[in-house]
Amino acid sequence: MFIDISIQAGLGHFFAAKFRSGVLYRIYEKTGDRAALEEALREYRKARGAWAGLANLARDVYVPDITVGERPAEK
Repeated sequence: MFIDISIQAGLGHFFAAKFRSGVLYRIYEKTGDRAALEEALREYRKARGAWAGLANLARDVYVPDITVGERPAEK
């Protein structure tokens, strides 16, 4: 349960950083403000780091490819 709760919390961090990145990038598009672009990149990198951390956390708990759908995965 600890891993699952940690992943849920981490998803919040991932999406928050990704959302901030998107908003800052749009500000850059509208204004040309270089500082907004740089901050958007920082937030995007934080989101990427959060995602990588989640993948690392789940690596030993979940299988790497979970099939979703009616058809079984082919190997």
